[in-house]
Amino acid sequence: MTSRPGRSTPITRKAARVLRAVPALAETAVVVIAVEIGLRTLRLPALARLCGLAFDPGAPPPLETGSGRLRLPGGARRRLKAGMLVLARGPFPDTCLRRALLMGWVLRSRRPRLLVGVARRDGQIVAHAWVVADGVNLDPMSSRAYAPLISAEAP
Repeated sequence: MTSRPGRSTPITRKAARVLRAVPALAETAVVVIAVEIGLRTLRLPALARLCGLAFDPGAPPPLETGSGRLRLPGGARRRLKAGMLVLARGPFPDTCLRRALLMGWVLRSRRPRLLVGVARRDGQIVAHAWVVADGVNLDPMSSRAYAPLISAEAP
């Protein structure tokens, strides 16, 4: 059975979705590469600023006032999904810090803040990075186990 011209089929809808995702995939692939270069050449505060994130370990952790959901326009949501796909399947390790830096770049108009925390697990100190934007913690489940780093004033 053939479809009539102009009629949408599951295959044409899927193809249209894939084609709409191509620009976001290309854009976020470039950002992922830039983040990787930055991780190897810059200090974290400078890289965070370039990605649009505030990172100040001397400031108190932000109050999380949001309900856990951040309303995003479709383009930002598409770029975030594309970025997570690039990180998951790309040549670089998919770490929380890379995800947070990418999120900061996508959400830079929301003035996101990068948080880095530590926890003790099995006698080891482990670290985690996450983003808070508009009072919403974008990684509420994982970040609960970590105490945010704050800088200590030297006497």
